[in-house]
Amino acid sequence: LTVHCRTKSDGYKPPAYWEWIAKIKEKTKIKIVANGEIWNLEDYNKCKSITQAESFMIGRAALRDPFLFQKIKKQTKPEVKLSDIKPLIPSFYDSSCLYRNESFAVARTKNWMKQLSYSYLEFHDIFEEVKVITEPKDFKNRIEALL
Repeated sequence: LTVHCRTKSDGYKPPAYWEWIAKIKEKTKIKIVANGEIWNLEDYNKCKSITQAESFMIGRAALRDPFLFQKIKKQTKPEVKLSDIKPLIPSFYDSSCLYRNESFAVARTKNWMKQLSYSYLEFHDIFEEVKVITEPKDFKNRIEALL
């Protein structure tokens, strides 16, 4: 059972009430997955401490930091540079094309680039430039030139 740690009216608004998971775990024997407001290594460790959960679900934070799982696994915070992320974008676009189609790939890649811009300020200007491009061929050519 995955517990989002917020009510419907809370939506995505912080905080996530991780202490609820510890209470739920006292009442059940099923596996509980902690979810909500895990944005970085510190959040993960705090959530784990409060919930005593063994499994975690991470959503938007993984889009904002594609190296988050590596940081959690290694319990380190290596500095991630823009040059580490830039090569991922064209291959993400290509994979999205194969998965569905070019229009889908444009939308999904823009979505990911918007999320990246929250964590990596250098992506903000890149995203601002490409967000208005709708033609797949133009979009791909522009991201390849920018990245």
